Amino acid sequence: MGTCNAFKRDGTRCTGSATYSDGRCWAHSERTEDARKRGRLKGGRNRGGNAELAEIRKALKALVDNVLDGSVERGVGAVAGQIYNVILRGFEIERRVRETEETDAILAELRARVEEANREKFGA
Repeated sequence: MGTCNAFKRDGTRCTGSATYSDGRCWAHSERTEDARKRGRLKGGRNRGGNAELAEIRKALKALVDNVLDGSVERGVGAVAGQIYNVILRGFEIERRVRETEETDAILAELRARVEEANREKFGA
């Protein structure tokens, strides 16, 4: 296994290990392009969810304050709290699905790398 034969944006040669048959590292190989795209997109998804969670947290704090000061009836506050709980469970399910999809993608990439390494090593 040699050094990646690609060049970085600044024009210098990449120093990564060439782990793919095209002589490139993970960051430059065409085989990993989809995985790299998914990784870039992931960041934007996570930031949006955090803003929504912050809004819900703020609304829940206001709801608690309003129930405690009597401006919202306890029964109404309880039902509103239950609804917020359903929304929060939805966030948790989305997070788990996203994690599972990301793990599946990583596992598929690792399997492909092992298969490629076996083909190169054993000629199969």
